[in-house]
Amino acid sequence: MLAGVREWLEQPTTQAGGLVAIGLVFTVLIAVLGGSAKASAIVLLLLALLAGVFQVLGASKYHTKGKVDPSHARSSVQRLVARAARAHEVRVAVEQAYAETGTDEARLSLGRISVELSILEEGLVEGVGLTP
Repeated sequence: MLAGVREWLEQPTTQAGGLVAIGLVFTVLIAVLGGSAKASAIVLLLLALLAGVFQVLGASKYHTKGKVDPSHARSSVQRLVARAARAHEVRVAVEQAYAETGTDEARLSLGRISVELSILEEGLVEGVGLTP
């Protein structure tokens, strides 16, 4: 259970919400203390600054949520390129088997496999933005 709570607290949206909530508490304190004669202008100013700081920190946490790390994008592209190369190798092997096979049924099956591998290879290459 504690692991689940810890995981929940480590999420950027939870942290951002907490920071915004702290800023809201300071804003409410300003409203409550602003009407009393006991609160000085310096205390209210300090509370206003703290409220602003926490709200800006919370907004910055929300802003970073969902940003893509360039290293993840690079590794994804590298994996796509590797898959495209593998699909090309397999397609060439199937085409070679097609040329060497004598039965019509096997040739038909290999031809269909070759077409599907060609479509797969083309999609991977286009997904990376390379020209075949």
